[in-house]
Amino acid sequence: MLKQPTQDLRYVAEGENASGLNAAWADLRKRSADAAPGSGPELVMPFLGKANVASVYAQGQLLLAVPLLKGRAFDQSYHSQITDCGLCHADRLNGPAAVSLLLSKRGKPILLKAIPAQSHLLAMFESAGAHVAVLKTWQRASLSVKGSFEDWLNGNFETKRRKEFKRLRNRLGEQGALKFLSLNRTDDAGTFIEEF
Repeated sequence: MLKQPTQDLRYVAEGENASGLNAAWADLRKRSADAAPGSGPELVMPFLGKANVASVYAQGQLLLAVPLLKGRAFDQSYHSQITDCGLCHADRLNGPAAVSLLLSKRGKPILLKAIPAQSHLLAMFESAGAHVAVLKTWQRASLSVKGSFEDWLNGNFETKRRKEFKRLRNRLGEQGALKFLSLNRTDDAGTFIEEF
């Protein structure tokens, strides 16, 4: 286990050499407390724009990477335009200490956007001794399919529409090998995202 993080807080802005950060961030993703495949460096850095990446290291190892948009009164977390989740990567063992250091060095509030209420990241911010307030909550819509997929499809779509789905699937299959894969909760989506 690493020693407690020291005052080793770094910011990477647009245009800076981030090659070292990208490699360290990819390693941090494997140790992250929350699976956040849409918040990796390959999806955030190209869109960074006016954001900075606040990063906390200990003994040369990246423990926390938080893309931040700077503001006068407060900063807010940033996430890629192609994902709707604002989870950041924080080391599962040393993340709380890294979050505590980040908050003590920032000196102003941070608005975390699109963070799941049950995430480890939010728990780290709450346990860091900081004042945490929820400004807005929402419940994401979800689909609860009862029975088999075929029963659900037949019960919710007209015959004409189901035929069109089948036709489109056949046309897509003509372009090459067509596979339907689904990931379990424990599967790592990072490999599939990289291939995509």
